[in-house]
Amino acid sequence: MSATRSGSTGYSLTRVGSDGELDRSFGDEGVVLDLYDHPVYGGDLVVQQDGQVLLVGSLIEGSGKGLLRRYRVDGSRDAGFG
Repeated sequence: MSATRSGSTGYSLTRVGSDGELDRSFGDEGVVLDLYDHPVYGGDLVVQQDGQVLLVGSLIEGSGKGLLRRYRVDGSRDAGFG
């Protein structure tokens, strides 16, 4: 699992299997692209025992606001989290 900035207004999550192959059951063919109206920085992630992914980051441009998202095993955002 990896998280990378995507331009200045989002990030992407990618999941690969233990064989190094892209896990196409995650997101859109193995990739989740999450875009925002403001620049963001995805700082760190954790894969929970149940396979859900927690991502922590921050909004950029001095807003001082944090970002905490959870994604389900299929890559969809868990809107009920937080």
